[in-house]
Amino acid sequence: MPYWYWNGRITPAETRRQIQAMVDQGVYQAVVFPWDGMELRYLSEDYWTQFGAALEIARELKFTLNFADEYDWPSGHAWDVKANQPELSRVLLAHPEYRMMRLKYTEATVDGPAATPARLQHAAFAVAGRVNATGQLESGTLQVVNANWKPSSGRWLLTSYELVPATGGHNTRVDLLNPDAVDTYIEMVYGEYARRFSQYFGNTLQLTLADHEGSYGAPIAYTPRLWDVFQKRHGYDLRAVLPLLVHDSAGDRHAQQVKRLPGYHFAPLRQFLYRQGGGVVPPSQTTARHLPL
Repeated sequence: MPYWYWNGRITPAETRRQIQAMVDQGVYQAVVFPWDGMELRYLSEDYWTQFGAALEIARELKFTLNFADEYDWPSGHAWDVKANQPELSRVLLAHPEYRMMRLKYTEATVDGPAATPARLQHAAFAVAGRVNATGQLESGTLQVVNANWKPSSGRWLLTSYELVPATGGHNTRVDLLNPDAVDTYIEMVYGEYARRFSQYFGNTLQLTLADHEGSYGAPIAYTPRLWDVFQKRHGYDLRAVLPLLVHDSAGDRHAQQVKRLPGYHFAPLRQFLYRQGGGVVPPSQTTARHLPL
C-alpha cells in the first residue's frame, strides 16, 4: 500500500485528480501521510475540511483512504510545525509534565565510616553498595539511601541519580511510557478523527499507521510510574539495583530485569480502536503498526 504524502497545496480538485490517477493504474488504497511542505496546518480546521473532502471523494471512487497518525514522525506528539513558538508538540504544550526524562547518574567511592557527601542532598535518590576486594558490588548490600546515610566500614560505591530532560530519535520528547501522555495524544488525534469521520470507519477508512522509532531517550530510561509498576511485577525496589546496569556483581539475578520496562504506547491505541469496532493485526514493519478500523 503506497504512502500518499501530503506535502503541498491540498484542494478537492487536486485530491480527486491524484486518487483518480491511482485508480487508473490499479491502485485502490493509500495511506495519507502529512509531510514537510504541506500548506495546511496539521490538525487545523482547514486540515479536517480537506481530509473530509478526500474521504468523500475516495468513497465515490471506491478507494480506501487510510491515514498516518502524525505529521512526519515520530508518532505521539501531535506536531504543530507552523506554531510560532519553540515547542512544536501539542501534547507538551498542553502538558509540559509529560516531557520525557532520563536518570543521569554520578558515582563516588566512599571509605567508611565517613560522612555522606553533601551532593547527595540534591539527588532524586541515591543507592549505596559495598565493593568487595575484586571490585565487584556486593548485591546484598545495595540499598536506597538518603542524606542521613552513614557508611559502615569498607569501601562503598555511592551512585546519585537526578532527573534531566531526554530526547530520543528524531526529536522524540513525549514520554510514551506514561499512559496519561498517550491518552492525551490519542484524544487529540484519534479522538478527533473518530468524532468527525466515524461514518467512514471500517469502509472507506480501514486502517491507520503509527510510525515510531521505539526510542525512549538516552539511558537510563525513566517514567513516573516505573518504580511502582516494577515493584508490583517483580516484588522489589528497582532503584536499589540500578547500579547493576553498569557494574558486575557476584551472581545476581536482578541485572536483566531492569531492562523489562512496561510499554504503554500501542496498547491504549489498540484499545481505543477496538472501541470503534475494529481489531488489530501484527505490525508490518519494525517502526510501524497497522491498526485496522
